[in-house]
Amino acid sequence: MSDIREDVRKKYAAAISARSGHACCGGRDGCGNGSGSGCDAITGGNYFPEDLPDLLQNMEIPTFGCGNPTAIASLRPGETVLDLGSGAGLDVLLAAVKVGPTGRVYGLDMTEEMLSEAERNRRRAGLENVTFLKGHMEEIPLPDESVDLVISNCVVNLSPDKDRVLAEVFRVLRRGGRVAISDVVLLRALPPAVHRSVAAWTGCIAGALSAEEFERKIRRAGGGGGDVRVTKVYSFSPEEARELFPDLSPEELSMVDGAAGSALVTARKGTDKAETDEAASRCCGTSCSCGASGAKTPGEAFDPEGVCGDIRLRQATSRDLPDILALLRQSGLPEEGVAEHLETFFVALSPAGVLVGTVGLEFAPAAAGGVDSGGDALLRSLAVVPSRRKEGVGATLVNRALKAAREHRCRAVYLLTETAATYFPRWGFRSVERKEIPAALLASSALSRACPLSSVCMALNLAP
Repeated sequence: MSDIREDVRKKYAAAISARSGHACCGGRDGCGNGSGSGCDAITGGNYFPEDLPDLLQNMEIPTFGCGNPTAIASLRPGETVLDLGSGAGLDVLLAAVKVGPTGRVYGLDMTEEMLSEAERNRRRAGLENVTFLKGHMEEIPLPDESVDLVISNCVVNLSPDKDRVLAEVFRVLRRGGRVAISDVVLLRALPPAVHRSVAAWTGCIAGALSAEEFERKIRRAGGGGGDVRVTKVYSFSPEEARELFPDLSPEELSMVDGAAGSALVTARKGTDKAETDEAASRCCGTSCSCGASGAKTPGEAFDPEGVCGDIRLRQATSRDLPDILALLRQSGLPEEGVAEHLETFFVALSPAGVLVGTVGLEFAPAAAGGVDSGGDALLRSLAVVPSRRKEGVGATLVNRALKAAREHRCRAVYLLTETAATYFPRWGFRSVERKEIPAALLASSALSRACPLSSVCMALNLAP
């Protein structure tokens, strides 16, 4: 373990010293800098400007992960949070803003260079509720039952002793404490040579578990309701694969493409599956799974546990129509066709029962009524009241709509947007030409009046 740990430490130290920002996949030019590197398959699209509070908007903090764990955790004021492998501190600072001055966030990292950079970022942000610790996640330097939430971003896969890591995680968690981890998982077996590759280990592939094995290890460590959801599949061109894993043969490189992906991992300490499902139902109502259950297939949009905070989701009714239309009008979105498709709209309600968000689906004829397969759907009318934006309400609504599209066995979901083209790639949407949208959807009232010059067309393939 010490040899792999030292290789990982050296690579991350070099990455932060060069400020490449993406050690996990280790390209020469870094990721997310427009280089077109294969690193983008792992690190691209995990954070968006709207995810950042005003305090961090102008801070360029390198990111080394494969997801955004703070987006899947219901962070509450006053909570104590631990980030395993905290790197330059982005997730720690995001969590610190959410738990507020009465909360505390610990960032644990073994790399001195990372800790120094993270502390500089903490001082720049002016956050006093943050403590960075030097140590290893196999030996967490915190007391038993001292933490409400453990997060991590593409780090657990780097440990050769994951059972020990997870045992430590559930040791420091209080009863009922939560786990919210973004990590790499294997989608199919890799040849032994890949698992022996140093580059593949430090590149987050060789040490990854399958989703099923990850869940088993969580249960053995004391986690109830463990859930692992694949959200992105990594695809590398031959050139990108050679850049990322230079010590593999051409045959071995071909086996890496599509063999791994990003996943969201959630669990609770001292609870079983039924308790987790009950908690999810209290959070979002029976029409939102909140990540407690459901199929886990590559590309499936996640229902983050508790991301909806205090809101409740349900299908829209005729009583909601005036409020939905008023919100769409306020947001500059078309009102046409809403009444006709109200049964496939969803609303988000505050504890007082006030509508704070909405989203709708329109099904092409082949999928109407949810009885025919092979149809398509239009995602439309996503709107959130200004006072509840940046709280995950929009993401929760999109997740529920995509779940409904899968329940209708749709082949694909389409949308047109003038303002949110950078928002939807997190679910796997890609830009397409307008002519690629099925004619039955183009004829819908929501699309027929959309400006073809200012709108961006996007599509998400749901077919297996």
